[in-house]
Amino acid sequence: MAFVGADVALYDEHGMVVNERIDPRHRVYRTWMATHGLTENLSSFLVGWDTMQALEVVPIILNKNPRPTAIFAASDPIAIGLYRGLQTAGFKIPEDIAIVSFDDIEVAGFLTPSLTTVHPEAEEMGKAALRLARERLVGERELPVELIIPSTLMIRESV
Repeated sequence: MAFVGADVALYDEHGMVVNERIDPRHRVYRTWMATHGLTENLSSFLVGWDTMQALEVVPIILNKNPRPTAIFAASDPIAIGLYRGLQTAGFKIPEDIAIVSFDDIEVAGFLTPSLTTVHPEAEEMGKAALRLARERLVGERELPVELIIPSTLMIRESV
């Protein structure tokens, strides 16, 4: 299984990178591969967050030896680029390469085949973000907080 995504950079008010960190989806991929004794098969492609960059990495993925039989895309727009590149190259999803993603954007269910993706609870994330920002602004909390908000795996036809 390969991972296609990007890591996260935090910027200051002048546009300078102040912190770079591994995207949680990338970290989970690496941990899962290690837990299952597959570290020799780690195959991460950090291409950025847009569809065209994902499309451009497809030939590199297809030339891997061994070629991955599954790809975890960090976002649905990345998965769309992978779909286009794989299908243009004559590969069938999921018969040749399965794809799973994260976001559950509306178009995911309309792709052919429909995309298996994780549906995050965006409304709950927004509410939590506002509540946490308010707590910091009014001085109720000074320490950072990490929240885990449940998501739902939308199993469709791409796996």
